[in-house]
Amino acid sequence: DMVRENFALFLRCADGIDVFNEKTLAQSGPSVVDRLNRLDALAESCTHQAKKSFKPLLDNANEVRKVQSALAVLQRVAPMLQAPYLMRQHVENGRFSSALK
Repeated sequence: DMVRENFALFLRCADGIDVFNEKTLAQSGPSVVDRLNRLDALAESCTHQAKKSFKPLLDNANEVRKVQSALAVLQRVAPMLQAPYLMRQHVENGRFSSALK
């Protein structure tokens, strides 16, 4: 039943495929497969060039993130790191009670 209802549509599709094939074969120039291979080669070349171009930028960005993270840690612990220096200054200036604070 389904075949009977859609038989005309099937014939139109088959005719369209035949016309498409005739037009593609009549065209002079690279075939579809050749064009796809060329596109694949271009895509590979673009990928390689992008990696080559952007790798230094991405490496620098990662290095900047690491340095910024280290600076943030140092800023958080700066008061603890300054404590021995401040204690020494207070002791040298004779302010012993301030050195113990």
